[in-house]
Amino acid sequence: MATSRIERLMANRTAKRRVRALRCALAAIPALNEQGIKAYVIGSLATGRFMSHSDVDYLVTGRIAQSERRLVEVTIAKTMAGSNVGYDVVYEEDIKDDLLEEFRCARADAPRLLELAHEAGAA
Repeated sequence: MATSRIERLMANRTAKRRVRALRCALAAIPALNEQGIKAYVIGSLATGRFMSHSDVDYLVTGRIAQSERRLVEVTIAKTMAGSNVGYDVVYEEDIKDDLLEEFRCARADAPRLLELAHEAGAA
């Protein structure tokens, strides 16, 4: 099936944005883990449905004190800086159980992100 020039352009932009998002996530998750904070990527980046308008969604697990939340936010902001990719941070303890179960089924840890990055040519 032939694709138009605009479709090829959008596919190229989406692929580049996905690579940037994966690289940022690959920096953020280990940085958080080094601080004793367990986090995953959820949403479209984790499930392979990342689009040109997608952002990176982080799920932080465990009980996180307010002072640690600030550390999480700063760490993620630093790793995402300059990427031109938005992000959201969700804390496990703030989510209702039914939604949390959905997030747990569709999450990516650092090894899975690395697999996705290799597939996308980002690693």
